[in-house]
This record gives sequence, structure tokens and C-alpha cells, in this order.
Amino acid sequence: MLRSLHVRNLAVLAGGQVELGDGFNVLTGETGAGKSLVVDSLALLGGARADAELVREGTEAMTVTGVFARTPEIGRRLAAAGIELEPGDDELVVRREIGRAGRNRVYLNDQPATLRLLQELAPSLLRIHGQREEMGLADPELQRAWLDRAGGEEGSRLLAETRVRYEAWRELDARIERSTGDDRLRLERIDLLRFQLAELDEVRPEAGEDERLRRERDGLRHRDATLRALGAAHAALVEDEGATVSSH
Repeated sequence: MLRSLHVRNLAVLAGGQVELGDGFNVLTGETGAGKSLVVDSLALLGGARADAELVREGTEAMTVTGVFARTPEIGRRLAAAGIELEPGDDELVVRREIGRAGRNRVYLNDQPATLRLLQELAPSLLRIHGQREEMGLADPELQRAWLDRAGGEEGSRLLAETRVRYEAWRELDARIERSTGDDRLRLERIDLLRFQLAELDEVRPEAGEDERLRRERDGLRHRDATLRALGAAHAALVEDEGATVSSH
């Protein structure tokens, strides 16, 4: 649950703070009062991509800070990510700092964190609903998450065990696929060699035939040049003026 929201240098807002209580909270205001900026702030706290154009004109950076109630689940995920937690503290402070030059920093309890970690935590922190958001209820991933959560601690244990066994199955399946693929390649190689042997049997090559064919090929390759040379020699000997041999 969001307990408070603080913004500084966001669009037209030099600064602002909203304290939220338990239950249902409503923000109202005239057009242009800044209601949409509150939604933009919440989106940033949920890991949305930052737009440097939101930085207030004349300033170099904006800051959005949200104080959330920290559940045990969020605490475990933060600890797993290396975020230090104060004993007995039940709050999580999320801060985004966005610079006009594109610098984007995320802090969780005043400790540097990645945007990816914030995005992973976001579904447990807040949800922003707009028009046709109910379509998201058909998302299989969301439905599975609800089902897993409904299982409680026993469901979490079974889910973890299922993940381990599923990964083991994937590894075995990959090994079988690699083995099957190797067999298929061997069979294809055998078929190719058999085809080539059949062609050789049909030709019936003789010993030394390759050398004879090579000489014949070389002779044919230079045939045109040889004929031209012989023609030039014949012309020089017989047909040209002053030839050594007369054709009469």
C-alpha cells in the first residue's frame, strides 16, 4: 500500500506531497490541476520508462519518492537482491531521480538498485488501472499468479518444487534432443556416402584412369591456344610474303 507520495521538479510542479490513509483515497481537482501528474509519478514508481521532458523547465533533475508498506514477500525479494533492511521497519522507500540529460537512477531504501528490480517489485507495490484494464484479467500469467498466491505457504512450497523438477525435465529433454539430432545426422551422412558409392560403382573407374583423364583434360584445355599457334606458324611458313615454303 502507498502511504505517501513526494514529487520535486515534475513538469509544472516545483514540489508537492500527498499523504494517504488506510482505505479508499480520492484526489479531485479542476482540469490542469495536476491529477495526471500524480498518475505519471505513480507510473515512475512502478518502473515506467522516464521521459526527460517531464523535468521542470529551469531545473536539471526531478525526483519522485513513494513510501510503501512492506510486506514479508517484498522483504524477501529485497533481501535476495542484496538490499539491506532495517529490523522492525515495515516500509519501503522507492525513489526515482531523472536528469534532463537522461540520467536515470533508482533507489530502494536509499540504496542504489536497478530499474529491472523495481519493475519486478511493482506488481506487489501498486497497480494503475485505466480504461479497458479489465482485459488484463484474461492474462494467463496473472491468473497463474493469483492461483499460486491462493495456495498459501503449502502452494509456494509445491510451486518451488515444481520449478526444480521442470528445469530438470527441460535439461533431460534437451539432452535427448541433442542425442536424437546426432543420430539423424549420422543417418543422413550414411545415406550420402551410399549414394556416392553407387555413383562410383556405375562409373567403374580403372586404376590410373584419373591420371590419364587429367592429362587429357589439360590437353583439351590448351587446344584452342595450340590451334591458334599452329595456324600462325602455317601462315608464316606458307602464305605470308617471303614465306619459306611455297604452296604452289
